[in-house]
Amino acid sequence: MKKILNGLFMIMVLSLGFIPFYGAEALGSYSVEMVSGTSNNKVIGSYNSYSEALNVMNSQKSSENSVATIYRNGVPVDSKYAIFKFKPSGNSTFPLYRNSNSTSAYTSINTNYAGDAALLGYSDNGRALIMISGFTGWIDINNGVVTPISLLAANMINVNGEGVRLRSEPNMSGSIVAKISGNYNFNYLDVYNGSDYTWYKINYNGNLVWVAGGSWVTRYDSTLSTYYNHYGPTGNLIHHFTVYSGGSYTESFTNLGTSPSYLVKDARYYSFDGNYFYSNLTSMLDDYRSGVYSHSVNSNSPHYAYYLYLTSKS
Repeated sequence: MKKILNGLFMIMVLSLGFIPFYGAEALGSYSVEMVSGTSNNKVIGSYNSYSEALNVMNSQKSSENSVATIYRNGVPVDSKYAIFKFKPSGNSTFPLYRNSNSTSAYTSINTNYAGDAALLGYSDNGRALIMISGFTGWIDINNGVVTPISLLAANMINVNGEGVRLRSEPNMSGSIVAKISGNYNFNYLDVYNGSDYTWYKINYNGNLVWVAGGSWVTRYDSTLSTYYNHYGPTGNLIHHFTVYSGGSYTESFTNLGTSPSYLVKDARYYSFDGNYFYSNLTSMLDDYRSGVYSHSVNSNSPHYAYYLYLTSKS
């Protein structure tokens, strides 16, 4: 799972475009909402069980721009098309489990080596089903953020606290527009570095307000930098991915040797196993949830990078 990091460069995480409020307080234990990158979420309904919410989520017509998403008490836990973004952990590791109710970890992941995974499902005991580096298993959902693909061009903060004040201006003198308690995710529209706090501009229920970036706020990069490409000048297959190291997000890559000929030069392909490649995220996530690879560009010819599959015997 740990791959040699061949190159590093910082990625910009500031976006000033209008992006909607992400997350609403559920009326029941679960709610289903259509999450869009261009308008406020459309609430479909609230439900008493995850199974009810799952049936409703799957019955909605989702696309790259509008994704049916399940919230539990205001926090996204499952989505028709989503990426699981690991929370920044420094040198910490997150345990991964074979089963949703396992008590012993099968393996682990460190955000120094990966930042994203494909989201495949949820268990109402608080774990998410993910795929990363060809491994499919479960992780405690609090170790990441469910990010619908309609929001992958956005920048996100998590606000978790009691009585957090949302103000009209980016300072403590701004009038209080609202107070929130609990765990919420927002896409921020602007950032202001004040003398007291870093302030984030968000859309809360149609109001543009500011929240102070204290200990109750965690900032995330929600772009997707995990992809493959056939690098034209050398003909090599390059795996790009994002890591969290040294207190910031960094984009890295691994040279996997000669690219398979069926990949178009310099085109972007998605994969979380490195064997089957997809030209779009919706087809990939549909296949992963169904346990097939029929929509990949190489469904009948899986690729195995030579140096990753060498025998350990001399």
